[in-house]
Amino acid sequence: MIVSSDLGVVVLAAGGSSRFGSTKQLADIDGATLLERVVDSVQVWAPGRVIVVLGAQSERIRRVIADSVEVVICPEWDSGMSASLAAGVAAIAVDPEVERCAVVMGDTLGLDPHDAAAVLAASDADPQAVVQATFRRLPAHPTVFPRSWFERLIGLTGDRGARDLLRSGYENVVRVPLTKSELVDVDTPADLPTH
Repeated sequence: MIVSSDLGVVVLAAGGSSRFGSTKQLADIDGATLLERVVDSVQVWAPGRVIVVLGAQSERIRRVIADSVEVVICPEWDSGMSASLAAGVAAIAVDPEVERCAVVMGDTLGLDPHDAAAVLAASDADPQAVVQATFRRLPAHPTVFPRSWFERLIGLTGDRGARDLLRSGYENVVRVPLTKSELVDVDTPADLPTH
């Protein structure tokens, strides 16, 4: 898979896992942690610069992260997802070669590489657009933001991430349905895949 060198990826994994009951990022799935599974999946379709944003339990989680990714610690992780998103985008934004940033949730499994490639192809076709994956007609990830959005993302507050900006409709947002993926948002241990 050919990936543009101007793409950076931010994996949001700073949350406190309150509904999960333990450190969700470290949950075991067939010998690897949930976060390792997500990062491995990302590196299939985006082998370039990947930043993982950590917050709660960051020292424990950091030990399982591959050396091939960068780790950013978000001290304000408990103020909401926007703080984590802002920290990740701020870290990506300092790289002058990165013109687009794909955002991925650190607790979502099942993204098919072909679907990720379709999202990236849509971004390649219109690099100034925001390209958002949809799953079963609902907003999903990855979402690819052009550099023109970085400042807005860095300025976000609260627990809604970029959701309100994307819903406002005042920008060019291209939506790409995920047709091969079976996304699973892991909120509780019952959401973990079993084999």
